[in-house]
Amino acid sequence: MLYRVTVPHSRSVEFESEDSTSEHVLLGMRVRSLKATALWHPVLVAVVIIIGLLLRLYHLGGRSLWLDEAISAEVLRIRGLPDLIAWVQADVDQMPVFSVITWLLRGFGGSETMLRLPPAIAGTLTVLVVYLIGRQLFGSRAGLIAGGLMAIMPFGIWYSQEARPYAFLMLFTTCEMLFAYRAAKYGRISDWTGLVVFTILNLYTHYMSLAVTLAAGVFIASSVIVQRRHRVRAMLSGAVIVVAYIPWFGSLLAFLQSPDKGFGRISGTHTASAAEVGTFLAAYDFTGSILLLLGIGAFALAAYAWRGRLLEVGLLGVVPKEVVDTPDRRVTSQGGMGSDEVVAVQPCV
Repeated sequence: MLYRVTVPHSRSVEFESEDSTSEHVLLGMRVRSLKATALWHPVLVAVVIIIGLLLRLYHLGGRSLWLDEAISAEVLRIRGLPDLIAWVQADVDQMPVFSVITWLLRGFGGSETMLRLPPAIAGTLTVLVVYLIGRQLFGSRAGLIAGGLMAIMPFGIWYSQEARPYAFLMLFTTCEMLFAYRAAKYGRISDWTGLVVFTILNLYTHYMSLAVTLAAGVFIASSVIVQRRHRVRAMLSGAVIVVAYIPWFGSLLAFLQSPDKGFGRISGTHTASAAEVGTFLAAYDFTGSILLLLGIGAFALAAYAWRGRLLEVGLLGVVPKEVVDTPDRRVTSQGGMGSDEVVAVQPCV
């Protein structure tokens, strides 16, 4: 006789027994084992999240504000929301979501700890969402491992302790990909709503979210074409996102046309040499172990595609990297910051 046992937070397990006298005993043992796992799983998830929170709160105000954080602190001097939006639009590098959050919390003071607390919370929530997307794709155990890695990831902690929008970019990016997958797979209104909300929030957080949204759009369009369903909801969601971003089109064009920002930094006449390509890849750390891990990841994706997990492979195939250019944090003997540029590449999952 074939049995299927399903317990919350665990995958369904099938087993077969030909001995009628031991069937119920075997069934009871398997159910108790799965229930024990399901009982401890939420506790382990909570432990991972708490570890992520403590690591992000540790020594949160121990460093003085560096240049870009001081710019973020300028919003505390602004009196009204219209003035805040005008201030953000005056600088092509600024986006409104993080500035508005910082401005709304101005009543709690402008210390280093208070300015960095929202990113620390956003970074902790990212741990939870990474767990959720890992569980959604590959099961609870994979979700727990993914959440644990995100909790202790060094530069994930670093950006969660910085009064800049990068922690929110990581959070909204992961949420956007989670809901993109759920919308493509289940097509529920709540999933499409979540995709629209977090896409809009992401677009108003950082210009790198344009690459994120493009990747999500490619994934959604591909799934709609292949599965031949959810076409109307996908089109409506896309229309809402475009309409919601129209007020910022002018600022986006100014960013793209700036000679030292956006596409203005790209030369159409220069041909890159092999040495320059190597330097570029090295700057993004696409060398050695990173290339090896990318190769292993590509092999794993091919294996999942062979097993018929095309939707999951499609999501991971287009999942973007959050590429963030920030000044080097090496403290000089005078307590200042170096001006060298470094690049941190943060996987969504």
